[in-house]
Amino acid sequence: MNLGLVFYNKGEAQNALTHFQLAEAAWQKQDDILSLARLNTNMGLVFLALQQLGPAEEAFNHSIAHYQRLKDDSGALNATDGLAMALLAQHRYADAIAKLRQGLADLHKIAHLPSYAYLLQSMQNHLQQAQRYMRPQQLTAAPYRLAPDKPMLFHA
Repeated sequence: MNLGLVFYNKGEAQNALTHFQLAEAAWQKQDDILSLARLNTNMGLVFLALQQLGPAEEAFNHSIAHYQRLKDDSGALNATDGLAMALLAQHRYADAIAKLRQGLADLHKIAHLPSYAYLLQSMQNHLQQAQRYMRPQQLTAAPYRLAPDKPMLFHA
């Protein structure tokens, strides 16, 4: 997975995806749930960079399921924020709002962790974007686009 991270950080999303997919096959054989959870979040971000929104949504959903299996609230909430980004990019604002509201309601579970402040700000920003595009007067506004700075990937 580390080589995939290098390629992603160099802006080479397709090469990153190739290496992530190789890692995924190995970790599935080993039933390494934590590595699969991290990998799926990373793959979701790469799919977003490649504008492959359906696969991004699927990767984030897999990541959430893995983190929930591990009872890792921080990882699941981070993947939920990624899922919301995929839903926003698909103009599925109501779905994004529902996921973000649930994520924000669950955020108290990780208030003691360093990721809390980042996720609180990120989820609130994404929620505001979704609500803005849901307003009738904003229907002609430009659709949600990923910020130019890439979200951070998880390291194994």
